[in-house]
Amino acid sequence: MSDKNLKRVAAYMRYSHEEQRGNTSLAVQIRMITDYVDRYGGVIVKIFTDEAKSGRSIEKRTQLNELRIAAQRGDFDSVVVATWDRFGRNMAEANAVKDELRDNYGLKIFSVMGMSADDGNATAAFVEGLQDLQAEHYSNELSEKYKRAKRELWLQGYYNGSNRPFGYDIKKIVVGTNRDGTLKTRNTLEVNQHEAALVVKTFEMYATGKFSYMDLADMLNTESRSTNGRRHSHSSIKEMFNNVLYLGLLSYQESRLNKARTKRYYDKPIEIAKGLHPAIVSQELFDKVKTVRDQRKRTKHGADGHNDYLLRGLVYCWSCYEQRHEVEGKIPHWAKMHCRLTRHKTTYYKCMATSRGYKCSQSQVQTSKIDDQVLDILFSLNPPADWRKHIVNAIEAELRDATLAKRIEQLAVEIERMNELFIHGFVVDKAEFIAAQAKRKTEYERLKPPANSDLYEIAAKLVDKFPTQFEACNNDVQAQNELISRLVDRIYVRGTEVVAITFKGDVHAVLHLGGKQTVEYR
Repeated sequence: MSDKNLKRVAAYMRYSHEEQRGNTSLAVQIRMITDYVDRYGGVIVKIFTDEAKSGRSIEKRTQLNELRIAAQRGDFDSVVVATWDRFGRNMAEANAVKDELRDNYGLKIFSVMGMSADDGNATAAFVEGLQDLQAEHYSNELSEKYKRAKRELWLQGYYNGSNRPFGYDIKKIVVGTNRDGTLKTRNTLEVNQHEAALVVKTFEMYATGKFSYMDLADMLNTESRSTNGRRHSHSSIKEMFNNVLYLGLLSYQESRLNKARTKRYYDKPIEIAKGLHPAIVSQELFDKVKTVRDQRKRTKHGADGHNDYLLRGLVYCWSCYEQRHEVEGKIPHWAKMHCRLTRHKTTYYKCMATSRGYKCSQSQVQTSKIDDQVLDILFSLNPPADWRKHIVNAIEAELRDATLAKRIEQLAVEIERMNELFIHGFVVDKAEFIAAQAKRKTEYERLKPPANSDLYEIAAKLVDKFPTQFEACNNDVQAQNELISRLVDRIYVRGTEVVAITFKGDVHAVLHLGGKQTVEYR
């Protein structure tokens, strides 16, 4: 290891709650890293510190994500950590981070207390892998210990949630002292009188059978906001009516991770125990609300549980699409417009943003106005007579470029790597990620040889014969929807106008002769 030649170094440190007073404290980590870098002639140009962050997932570790952004800019040549588990105790995620830094940005990564694959020998790489495995094993043991402790606190009646429930305030009570002399506290709930009165009012109004979820959400929004600062919504009212907290009870549901430890499942039965907090709602009122809800469930929908409509699953709100970078960094799921049937038997497309507590300027619009515009567009589509010649010739011309095959292979690798980063939650800026991934996929589809020309042939016939096939559905709305869904990916609506339509990939290729355009404006 004496041949290390460290230059510009980034130091990364992390500690979680259980490590704040141990030998992995920040003071210990920075001293270890500084001595190590000095020994090999390097200079620490930046320090990244995630304080009190768990090692199980990088999703909320903002400083690690900042390190990755800085690495992309080329701000340093290597990264040094005190121990390998500072990158994380999930082996798959830790390896993905290190692979990204090494393979994508050409960095060298070293651990003060362990061997590194960048030491240049097979043994070092093997030992690094063992240390990652040991860190994950420790994390799994820690998780089981935490799960047992959490269940015990639940049985004792303490509140384990991290967010304040509407109607209560979280109160810390002292239950003893820790070994180091600090006070040992537990969380319980005390009634927030103003919010508790609103909770009772909400239950009582719904129990009359005269008010909908949105009526109650509107009532609450005139008096308060939810505990996370958002407007009350259809879903938050449903959650309130299901919450046994208001009966003075606590629910507990054990979760499990999949084998890859990338996803958590909540499929175990929900258990109920008596809490230390007082009830807000009586059992009689809680049961009466449940009875009204059950009655409405039996009468609200038809036998199949939903109403068929022509553009089911395809219509999106343009107003929310334009706000995508400001809200979630991508097209939000609540931007989808659903069909609503009024008491006058008129159907409307309505954006779901407002029902989920978000702001949206889009008013509801009659389905017939949107359906007619979409059908006019689809009926007028015609694939160019020489679509096949244009696509094949364009691709074959570029295939003559000696570098094209290499570029196609490179794009395939980049797309696969980006998918892995997304699956493991390594995406920092989702909007930037989606744009970069779409750009690569578009180029890949444009450059790769048409492996199955039949695919384009089917798409061309579908476009050309669409009016005939639509008529053949004989007014079967579900069949018509399935036919349109084979052509269209998304339909964007602003006011009463269809402003954009995106087509499926093969249909797009036929219509645009291998071009790059993905959104077709009217």
